Amino acid sequence: MAVVNLTAIMPVKDRAEVAASARSLLAACPGLSALLICDGGSTQPQCCAALRMLAQEPGVQVLRRPQTGFNKAELLNDGLQAARSEWVLLTDADILWSAAAIAALWPVARSPRTVATIATVQETLPTTATCPRRRYTYQLAWDNGVQVIAIVTEPEMATAARPGCGLLCARRATLLALGGYKHILTGWGWEDRDLLLRAELCGERWLTAGTVQHCSHSDVWRNQFTADSPTATRDQNIVRSLRSLEQGQFWGDLIPTDTQLATPLAPVRITWPPELGQI
Repeated sequence: MAVVNLTAIMPVKDRAEVAASARSLLAACPGLSALLICDGGSTQPQCCAALRMLAQEPGVQVLRRPQTGFNKAELLNDGLQAARSEWVLLTDADILWSAAAIAALWPVARSPRTVATIATVQETLPTTATCPRRRYTYQLAWDNGVQVIAIVTEPEMATAARPGCGLLCARRATLLALGGYKHILTGWGWEDRDLLLRAELCGERWLTAGTVQHCSHSDVWRNQFTADSPTATRDQNIVRSLRSLEQGQFWGDLIPTDTQLATPLAPVRITWPPELGQI
């Protein structure tokens, strides 16, 4: 199935891998309408040089959005507002794409009322610290008319693999109707699951397909603009996400659109592992 009317959005700040990532995506998806690279204020020389070169590529735009630290949610929302295509592909700046991954993901994303994400991310260095990390996901169920959101430990994948929840393809209108991402989720972790959770609560399906590669690196790069560990910010973001849902805040920080998805009417009950502390 040919790719048409698709814009890719790639947030970045001080990551030299952006050059290899962007070129892999452009080669894997020749039908791409545009690649929007949302730069949060890079100063690292290699990254800045890569962004200057990429800005010369046909169809590539580098959007300068300087910010204190790195708020991925804000940069993704900037890209969603700037995009003009019917479909969007959200990706990280250290992902290596292939034609096979696009071919697997694209038809699934085009299914009705669906948000599609990459099923598997393979590490280029299998011993990288990201793989052994305890991971969480959510499960949805009904209990006597109450929508139950359970935060659970995610089953372990193969040693050098992890889920690709943040590598997402969907109708742009769907993500705008959700209000995009929540800016309160800062640092590394959970902003992608929060969006998927809100989408499912509003009646969308979450499906997965395809495999990509991740340019492996140490944990230092995941939270290079904060002293907190990736695990700490991920756990903090889970708590913030759940608190906002308990308060009925189902939408992200983009201005609501006329096509806003229906607000979930059922009351919500949340359960979570004790190690996350008090929600």
